[in-house]
Amino acid sequence: MKSSVCPYLYSSPPQKSTLLTKGSGIRKKSENTSGDKKFDSRHIFATFGYDKPMSTQRMVFWQATKSRHQIAVLESLVQHPAVDSVELVVTQPGEIERREMGWQPPKSAQITVHYGPNQAEVDLLVQKYSLKTVHIFSGIASDQLMRLAMEACFRHGACVGIMAEASNWHGFGPKRYLRLAKHVLLRIRYGRSIRFILAMGDLGVQWYRRVGYDAQRIFPFGYFVDVPTLPAVPRQTVPQVLFVGRALDYKGADLLLQALAQVRDVAWSATLITEGECRGAWEALALRLGLKDRVTFTNFEAPSAIAIRMAAADLFVLPNKADEGWGVVVNEALLQGTPVLCTTRTGAKDLIADGRGAVVEPTTHALAAALRHQLHKGPLQEGTRRRIASWAQEHLSGTAGAERLITAIHQTG
Repeated sequence: MKSSVCPYLYSSPPQKSTLLTKGSGIRKKSENTSGDKKFDSRHIFATFGYDKPMSTQRMVFWQATKSRHQIAVLESLVQHPAVDSVELVVTQPGEIERREMGWQPPKSAQITVHYGPNQAEVDLLVQKYSLKTVHIFSGIASDQLMRLAMEACFRHGACVGIMAEASNWHGFGPKRYLRLAKHVLLRIRYGRSIRFILAMGDLGVQWYRRVGYDAQRIFPFGYFVDVPTLPAVPRQTVPQVLFVGRALDYKGADLLLQALAQVRDVAWSATLITEGECRGAWEALALRLGLKDRVTFTNFEAPSAIAIRMAAADLFVLPNKADEGWGVVVNEALLQGTPVLCTTRTGAKDLIADGRGAVVEPTTHALAAALRHQLHKGPLQEGTRRRIASWAQEHLSGTAGAERLITAIHQTG
């Protein structure tokens, strides 16, 4: 299996095959007669090393804090013929900031959500159908309860996988070696019992190879979201540049502002939707660079309002200076048909190809050159927007993510 890129994001989903069930060998292929085109009931599902082929009937996802970026996949998995039930365990519920930024619980009543279980409840969750369950943890021993749950899975012979982003290799100087040492120790302690790793993009694959995991257990993955493509919105005559992200230094909005200052001879208008510790410094920088009349700062808005802004933008920019594990705003922009300019430090850079934007080094010069190239095209053409949105709806939806997850488990089992 190739581990250097994220090829599944550039092509159609893999062909579905035969469903294997415990003790029966290969069953006859069953046809989908429901009219639902999402799944056609024909999948290979991994044996995970058991002596007989078996279908996984239960999937349990463990998160330290609530992550809205997995919800679309979970809601699609409940429709899959190889999955009888899906459960979500949140060990640290009630994170206000994420809720304000748009996290919502799963809509499907078929997903059971457990908030803040105690040790006894964790043991019950693990013991239930232990040999017919896949447990997927967001990170390795992310907190005490996650560590205890993972160790309980190992004791009971359950299949354990990891879904995780890369640690920041480029943004912490010498401290990165301490992070690396920590993860190497975790691999030494738990690595043999982890069946597969769903690594977020090429950055994630590189990180877990650096830590020392076998390439055959690492599958390039990503985040998937279900965001409807909005109808066409009124266009401006001047290209609109958009940034959405927390006001943290590694997000690189200062690079964006410096690059915009170098292309002031080109027509453009920019909006930065951001809050956080660097907001004041970024506003002051825009003022010093003489960009006050062309750059607007605004606070975070509801997800629906952000979607409207993305649908109205001609270019979305995510100028990370240090490693961003993924950057789901890239998905959200592409789903509105908006091309993306990001840096090599952005995990979701794997999505940017074939006219969907550009990926550059995190320098002012590189960013300014790419901005000039994009902005000289003028406002985005509707045909281009439709093409990008169509590709994103096919490849970045929860349905696509569920297919990729099952394929990953099969290939790395």
